[in-house]
Amino acid sequence: MQRIRATLRSALPDAVGQGLVTVNVAKLTKLQIGKRPKALVWTAERVTAWQTAYERELAAERERAGDRTGNAFKIWVSLPRPSRAMVWTPEQTGIFLDHAAGHPLYPLFHLMAFRGLCRGEACGLAWPDLDLAAASLTVRENRVKITYQEIEEGAPKTDAGGDTIPLDSRTVTAQTHHRRQEQARDEWGQAWQA
Repeated sequence: MQRIRATLRSALPDAVGQGLVTVNVAKLTKLQIGKRPKALVWTAERVTAWQTAYERELAAERERAGDRTGNAFKIWVSLPRPSRAMVWTPEQTGIFLDHAAGHPLYPLFHLMAFRGLCRGEACGLAWPDLDLAAASLTVRENRVKITYQEIEEGAPKTDAGGDTIPLDSRTVTAQTHHRRQEQARDEWGQAWQA
């Protein structure tokens, strides 16, 4: 909400200047000061409590739905978490990476897990940002999904942008992933999307 208000506050003066509106109402809007949610770890107790609540909601939905199939994903998404920002334990991260091992984006998942890149920083990486011979990468760009079709590109949010980040030996094997990606690009031709 703070970002939307800031965008409107900067855009509306132009609209006032062009006579499209008479007042910049965004300047009149008061919002509570936004605080980042405190990240909590998915401890065994929190996982159990959340799973119990999910199963209870799912059973209630199936009972209401009768012969129709209930929407398990809708319940999963809507069920509140202990915090808006939840963090996996190392064991949970390992389980995820084991399950994702065959996925085309596994090298990206591995990189994010072991080097702490934000999602936008990881999505903003390009092959020239990686120096596999020196086992390092440089974060130069951040990509954020604005709408289903619109991607905003910009500088990394953190001061780490532009820093050289060392890579572990497993990430350096991304060269194989690069070859697969080039092969897929050749196979898809004009339909390829980066």
